[in-house]
Amino acid sequence: MNNFSLQAVKFGLTRLLGGMGVLFLCCFFLLACDVAVEKKSAQTSTDVRWVIAPEVLDTSKKFDVFYVYPTLNASRRAPLLDFADKASREKVQGFSRAQVSGLVSCANVFVPEVRQLEFYRCIAELNAMDSRAMWSPLPTSQMRMGMMDCQRAFRAFRERTKGRPYILLGHSQGALDLFELVMSDTSIGVENGFVAAYLLGMPLDPACVEKDPLKGRVGLAQNASDTGVLMTWNTEREGASSSVFVRPGFYGINPLNWRTDTTPALPFENLGAMQFTDAQFRFQFEPGFCGAVLNAQTHVLHVVDLISSVDDFMTSGCLHTGDLLFFYRNVIQNIKHRVDVYLMNVK
Repeated sequence: MNNFSLQAVKFGLTRLLGGMGVLFLCCFFLLACDVAVEKKSAQTSTDVRWVIAPEVLDTSKKFDVFYVYPTLNASRRAPLLDFADKASREKVQGFSRAQVSGLVSCANVFVPEVRQLEFYRCIAELNAMDSRAMWSPLPTSQMRMGMMDCQRAFRAFRERTKGRPYILLGHSQGALDLFELVMSDTSIGVENGFVAAYLLGMPLDPACVEKDPLKGRVGLAQNASDTGVLMTWNTEREGASSSVFVRPGFYGINPLNWRTDTTPALPFENLGAMQFTDAQFRFQFEPGFCGAVLNAQTHVLHVVDLISSVDDFMTSGCLHTGDLLFFYRNVIQNIKHRVDVYLMNVK
């Protein structure tokens, strides 16, 4: 078996987060992506720039995707991701291409330039939040800049895609950006094309959908097929110590069987983890990478039967970097399935 240790993976998250976390090491493989990368101009608005966007909307594709990447920069000096910096821009482009690669053949994929707050400041702000907060930062938070970028880009995205079905997909800080978007934009609902939001790696209080501004507009996913829903999970080992990504009693769903109870999913149900093979974000897939089960008390997702060793992220047992990567092909399959259900229901 391959050993995904930080010592062996020299490129790892040193490239992503200045040495924080882990990526995967396997044999070389690259899945080509038919997407257009934009550096300078916006498609729709002078104050919106795209990392990835189609030059022309392909209406033969069933749906559209709005993806926001996680924190990809760590700097004590610069608080925000700087797209004027060539290395930062290329990092975001390479990472985003990989993350949306499973969707470009069936969807129009849009990835906006979002000025994410850098890692150290982001973690400090999250640690300072109240444990039962809605995971929404204070108006003075430096994360607001990225959230405003996300909201402007979403409006431009919907100008181009009109009433077509769409998916929101984000991880970590990207998920926070999208949650704030759903909270603030009351046009987001099934009647306007909203299929589902995959808000991976963030605590999600189940009470949020019972209160305004979400009440009656969106729900929480309870199975593989519901639409107009939010969903998340936070990945850990069994016996992990506490982390900033977990809140006791918050919501979670298992991406291997799409259940919210403690029914375990075995490794054979894992269609394939995405494993980066180098610093350019080339990757391959490994089916059966792990199983998973939700904790009965915390609803955290515990991985079981890992076939390769992985390193923890920040705190003992935290596998935050694997929230999407460990379950990649299952997530892509489910996105397509939910869109099919949505289209069947609206006919």
